[in-house]
Amino acid sequence: MEYIKFLVVVALLSIFNLTESFSQKNDNSDIAHTIFLGYPATIFDAPDLGIYLGYNMEIIKKDRFSWEGQASAYYASYDEDSGIFAHDGGNTFVASLLFGPRVYIMKPERNIRWYFSFLPGIAFVDDQEYGFSEADQIVLRREASLKIGYNVGSYLQFRDRLIFGASYEQYGALVFKVGYKIPNSKL
Repeated sequence: MEYIKFLVVVALLSIFNLTESFSQKNDNSDIAHTIFLGYPATIFDAPDLGIYLGYNMEIIKKDRFSWEGQASAYYASYDEDSGIFAHDGGNTFVASLLFGPRVYIMKPERNIRWYFSFLPGIAFVDDQEYGFSEADQIVLRREASLKIGYNVGSYLQFRDRLIFGASYEQYGALVFKVGYKIPNSKL
């Protein structure tokens, strides 16, 4: 649990530090903040309980291009399943810090804008899964490590505020998201 607190603090400090460094350059860029809530579903199994929380900071450079930073976390809890590839029960927690490009397909004058993003970075993965020991007793296997994080997503933005999207993220999760974009401000 201490790793989680540490990663959240590092993510928030990094994002605010990035905002401050861009504001000192006085390059007339716009900046926007988005809060996301979503549901993570892994490729072979949907969790019985899952939640995704994300904070994105967008630095708008052109009408169709911007840079995006993301601090996000998701938690998924699984019951024991009978599927061949399914999670054997347990839970997964992933926290990530990502940064990369966002490309808009439609012009900013439109009420609906479609965009893609590709965000590489780092991720902390804590996966706990039930299994059986050699004596056929149920044991909890745990793997906690830093890994390469990524987010490849497609989104629809409505009236420059409400965002719906789906992204493929680290640890094989397809995350369905709903976001609210806080109004732009000048740097």
